[in-house]
Amino acid sequence: MSLGAQQQKQLRISEPPNLSHQRETEVLRQTHSSKISSSTMRSLNKNSALQGFKPNFQQNQFKKKMSNDIPAESTVKDASLYPLKFKEKDNSLRIISAVIESMKYWREHAQKTVLLFEILAVLDSAVTHGPHYSKTFLMRDGKNTLPCVFYEIDRELPRLIRGRVHRCVGNYDQKNNIFKCVSVRPASVSEQKSFQAFVKIADAEMRYYTNVMNEI
Repeated sequence: MSLGAQQQKQLRISEPPNLSHQRETEVLRQTHSSKISSSTMRSLNKNSALQGFKPNFQQNQFKKKMSNDIPAESTVKDASLYPLKFKEKDNSLRIISAVIESMKYWREHAQKTVLLFEILAVLDSAVTHGPHYSKTFLMRDGKNTLPCVFYEIDRELPRLIRGRVHRCVGNYDQKNNIFKCVSVRPASVSEQKSFQAFVKIADAEMRYYTNVMNEI
């Protein structure tokens, strides 16, 4: 019995070194495999990043090459389209602040352009009834006078007071020398103070517009 007990004791003592050796080997294998997998993942991520970068870089190089290959003639042609685009917008509606004299001048020099004029002038006559639901009156701006007509089609003409400044918006009929109003009302104090500045701005814009149109 003592001999069997001693053999079993020796077996127990000899087993742990083998087991510990096996465990160390297994740990080393796992560590080595994890290092390989992590390095492999890093290389894959790096390659994917390079692959993602290369198309963008190639695309940018392609765009740069294409822009360099475009001849200068096409650029000149594109630039030449701007006056044509400007010319296509000739018939767009414009409201021009003007005195009576400048209104007649711009109407004469921009006959093909649709213009609505805004004038501030003093009512210099009584309002009279005319045919086709019209009302006529006379406006004065310094030494210049302007016959006006307003048709009461969708609304009535408001009460106008002779001797006061009124704001009239409409189209000037150069052939018949009459201003066809679409809106008439008394002018406010602020409008009277700022009107001359608006007239100067409108004159500058119309002068530039007529010069450009004459060059086309």
